[in-house]
Amino acid sequence: MRGKEKFELWKQYFRDLLDETGQAYARGASLDDAQKQLAKVLIPKYADKFDPGFPKSVIGNIAKSLPGHRLHELTLRAGRRSAV
Repeated sequence: MRGKEKFELWKQYFRDLLDETGQAYARGASLDDAQKQLAKVLIPKYADKFDPGFPKSVIGNIAKSLPGHRLHELTLRAGRRSAV
């Protein structure tokens, strides 16, 4: 796969990733739940289309795209530091 085909595949993957993470966020899923649920959808759909390391990258991509995840993580860390 080359050029425009590959670009279109990446666009579809990111569209699916953002749609699915948005739905997980709206449902109130925790990061762990979202990663498990979305991996079950995204890995089977895209694993054979990308390189062999793709399944390992999905979990990190989900974490990066889940709205509010990073802010929540930073808030928890700040709370732990102030409690010490």
